[in-house]
Amino acid sequence: MDAFVAGFARVLALGGRAFVVIGDSAVGKQVIPGDVAIRRAAERCKLVVPAAAVQVRPSFYQPAAQKTRREHLLLLTR
Repeated sequence: MDAFVAGFARVLALGGRAFVVIGDSAVGKQVIPGDVAIRRAAERCKLVVPAAAVQVRPSFYQPAAQKTRREHLLLLTR
């Protein structure tokens, strides 16, 4: 995820904005929150996440045993 976010950091001008939409995931029974890796990578790349939104969606992935998952919209700024 760092390389993905680093690409934004490289091309965003001061005051520039990028929007990222990412959903939660799972590997086997392990649920992986979609926004956590983006937020951590943004911090390492000196970007700020001043706003975010979350929407709960149905999950159809049986092994994770979750009835819902979340989709995230994050605003990245320089």
